[in-house]
Amino acid sequence: MHVMLTRPRPDSERLAALLRAGGDDVHVEPMLEIVGTGAVPSLESIQAVLATSANGMRHLAALTDNRQVAVFAVGDSTAQCAMDAGFASVESAQGDSGTLAALVTYRLNPAAGALLHARGAVSTGDLAERLEGEGFTVNSVVLYRADPATRLSPEGRACIMAEKCDAILFFSPRTARTFVSLIKDAGLQDHCARLIAFCLSRAVAEEAAALPWRDLQVAATPDQDAMIGAFEAMKQTRETGDTN
Repeated sequence: MHVMLTRPRPDSERLAALLRAGGDDVHVEPMLEIVGTGAVPSLESIQAVLATSANGMRHLAALTDNRQVAVFAVGDSTAQCAMDAGFASVESAQGDSGTLAALVTYRLNPAAGALLHARGAVSTGDLAERLEGEGFTVNSVVLYRADPATRLSPEGRACIMAEKCDAILFFSPRTARTFVSLIKDAGLQDHCARLIAFCLSRAVAEEAAALPWRDLQVAATPDQDAMIGAFEAMKQTRETGDTN
């Protein structure tokens, strides 16, 4: 199978390595470029870090040597990023900002110190508001911004035009929205009619639905494992169909 990945390059390259190991052809076409803001967070008197993206976690890790502060991550991929960076205490909410808020409320005491939310310039959900409603102090620091791509790469355009791709994976509403815009600008909508779009959530699918996909699938749960599982299930179904 030939699959296109649209996440920022660091995340896409990690996933591409997994897919290539399974025999897939992969084209990386980032819809967002991650750029640091230059902000330097203070971890003084912070009882825990809230990480709602792997990019936020990577930027934080590069800005501090403190690996003893507890990290509460929104999902497994963000938690894995924290563990890879050497943080000693990492827990995953395995969900979204709501499940992260619930986990933090259950595990931590507001009186034990403030929380640091390491985030991007665009943040979805109401994590800080939920936790402040439970009595926590949340210090939010914007460590990066995600600049949208302004055009398809020559390789990406050629891949779509030649109809080489079988599937495209979208992990965020903004990524899907950017892709839709660039496809329309290039006049390539009709070429999407043979592609299957895999979306992390219904919110992502709502943005991707503006194109005439062969099929639009939503992962059973909002995590990378579920996305890969849906993609592998599609491959198995297609291979079985080809055999019959």
